[in-house]
Amino acid sequence: MNCLNGKCKKIVKANALLLATVVAVVVGIALGIALREAHMSKLQIAYFAFPGEILLRMLKMIILPLIICSLITGEYKCALITSFLE
Repeated sequence: MNCLNGKCKKIVKANALLLATVVAVVVGIALGIALREAHMSKLQIAYFAFPGEILLRMLKMIILPLIICSLITGEYKCALITSFLE
């Protein structure tokens, strides 16, 4: 396949993150279906779930300060506009 003088390569390169995300979702679904049939013990499930728990806790640690900063900034802007209109 000639790929029209490298046009396919440019498209893949421009959309690499999208393609990687789609591939990761498909692999995750396939892995989930395969592991459901594995009948793992509770200890194996705990070991398998540990990285996911760490990821979710890190995301919560990032999101909470962002929300608080956004609320403070929004309140400041409202107060600034109110004082400017007076």
